[in-house]
Amino acid sequence: MFALHKNIFRPRSIEILSVAFPAYLAGRSVDERLQQDFYDASRHVNCNQVARPIYLASFYGGVGLTIAVALKDVLSKDPYHFETGKMLAIGLATLTINKIILKEIKAYGNLRPWHASFSCTNRTYGGLPSGHTSQLAYMAGLYGLRYGIRCAIPFSLITGISAIVSISSNEHYLSQVIAGVTYGLIYAFAANTTLKQKTKKDLSLAIQPNGQNGLEASVSYSF
Repeated sequence: MFALHKNIFRPRSIEILSVAFPAYLAGRSVDERLQQDFYDASRHVNCNQVARPIYLASFYGGVGLTIAVALKDVLSKDPYHFETGKMLAIGLATLTINKIILKEIKAYGNLRPWHASFSCTNRTYGGLPSGHTSQLAYMAGLYGLRYGIRCAIPFSLITGISAIVSISSNEHYLSQVIAGVTYGLIYAFAANTTLKQKTKKDLSLAIQPNGQNGLEASVSYSF
């Protein structure tokens, strides 16, 4: 866990932030205007909402998917899958804990959108970053880096759908979703770097005489 967080503070994270920050600012500039499509302030009602089954599938399905994917690989006998699943589980746990702390910050950017189920005079805090989006983006990023396009594309699509539902349901602003994706990707690259470092440490090569005037090479992996 320490290695994971140490690897967050690497140049790659700065590169991700340098791309994401302008996108975040652009999102902030249209947040209020975009929410007018999904919330009628004059009547304090939500509008243009997705169907309830779609919302529930997005809300609970995303969490269920990340847990299922982690369990599948943690239970695998293949060291590569096992280490990936374990890192997914560790990352999800620490990412979620840190996210809860971030959501306690009382700042304007942390305010959630107006919502019919809450006050019509005051907004609630806890919107930055989008938790579901960050968790799914973490999984999409990590598994995309570990397994390539066959995991990157479907998991990225699921992340995108969850983000759209989150915005249209007045749970998060666009900027908060962008922050969630950024947060998840920073963790994903840090996790992938940690796994690469562990593989190098656990992989060893031994060369020794074989008793027939030749050399014998062996490769071992500890896990």
